[in-house]
Amino acid sequence: MLVVGGAILVGGAVLWNWPSGFAAALTTIERVMTGVRLERVQVDGRTVPFLSGGSPSDPLALERVPVLVLHGWNATKDDMIPHFRCLLPSRRVVAPDLPGFGENPFPPDAKPLDADGYIQWIEAFRVATNLGIVDVHGHSMSGAFAAAYAAAYPNSVRKLVMESAAGLMPPKINPFMQLVLDGADPLNMESDAAFEQDLKLGFVKSPTVPRPYQRFLIGQAVERRVMLA
Repeated sequence: MLVVGGAILVGGAVLWNWPSGFAAALTTIERVMTGVRLERVQVDGRTVPFLSGGSPSDPLALERVPVLVLHGWNATKDDMIPHFRCLLPSRRVVAPDLPGFGENPFPPDAKPLDADGYIQWIEAFRVATNLGIVDVHGHSMSGAFAAAYAAAYPNSVRKLVMESAAGLMPPKINPFMQLVLDGADPLNMESDAAFEQDLKLGFVKSPTVPRPYQRFLIGQAVERRVMLA
């Protein structure tokens, strides 16, 4: 019990005084527990980090079509780890940081990509990682990218899954979609109030987020938006 109590105290101290270190530790633990590994590949002359799960040495892996998972706006590859948990028992799964997100920022002298640029980049990534034909799962912004990618490269895609895809009108307008239709940007988490609003929009019961960690998450969100400006 003393060891557990000590670990909790240490974790609390790290969370309060070094939220970025706490976030990094959580990310590492989540990757290990899920069974994914961080890999890197050269795409168009640049090193791109991506998460990969499923053993290439598994004899059945050669018979399975890999799943290429694409994250949404202001998100990263690690936000897709819950998808790995669902798919890894039977599939190889790969999730990159799209250009301008996570550990794949634009170079200082580069301009952000337009939609066509992202579609071409996805194909370049697929080729660079030797995935062959893939099933593509796109979330939010990347739901639209995934559909456009499948249309542009039909010989590269077997199946397509669009999750909460941008560009599609849902049968029922929820509070999040109503804000979008009203011209607001509910993903712009630049203040405590905006962060708390996002929690209410995303959860039936909002979780409690310690203030230092909340400020760290807000800072990350603002930094990501600046990278894409």
